[in-house]
Amino acid sequence: MNKTLLGAISAISLLTACNQANNNSTTTTADSTSADAFFSADGRFLDVRGQVKSVTIKSTDCDAEGNTESDEWSVQTFTFNKKGMLTGGFGPVTRITRDSQGQIVKEERTVDNEGDVAWVDYAYNEQGLLESVTTHNEEWTGMKTYSYDKELNCISSCEPSTDDELLVEETEEFEILDRDSHGNWTKRFITNIIKNGKDNGHTNWDTTDVTYGIEIREIVYKEKSKLPLGD
Repeated sequence: MNKTLLGAISAISLLTACNQANNNSTTTTADSTSADAFFSADGRFLDVRGQVKSVTIKSTDCDAEGNTESDEWSVQTFTFNKKGMLTGGFGPVTRITRDSQGQIVKEERTVDNEGDVAWVDYAYNEQGLLESVTTHNEEWTGMKTYSYDKELNCISSCEPSTDDELLVEETEEFEILDRDSHGNWTKRFITNIIKNGKDNGHTNWDTTDVTYGIEIREIVYKEKSKLPLGD
């Protein structure tokens, strides 16, 4: 099983779990930065506030100014039941394990037609936000960690990996361009930084590649959705 495939699996949470406020963000009267604003553990898992029916995420590449380079967009849709639990969007998951607080802590996934399985472990911080996503099988383990600001916005993720003496570190930085009235981001700009190097007793980065992307979220709310206020 290749690392690219496993890395794509661990990136599912990254696409949905992080945001970053900036001066262009819409001001909301709701306490959109409080962890208490989430309707359920699964809402917090996907970083959506309010009582949500579904979240559709569309993503594509762009240039440094945010101009899209293709008409092709990747699309993924997540759905929730009346209790706020995820009912669709995870793909070929064979088993999900939750903790006593209802948080998803482990997934087992079938990742190819040969029946190969990968395990994904989730860890959370004090606010119940994703702190790390670890994807592994019998041959390989990769961990992606998330950094948040004081307003609980995820400002970046980092995923280092090694292959013999080769080193790769992938960092993504997020900038919110639009929010809706619930405080949920609906459009954001992503800067992806990939460093390649060697480990000769100390890290030497040989090359740095930078690419950019745009993500758009279409969020459908339940009727008369009430947004819980923070303390």
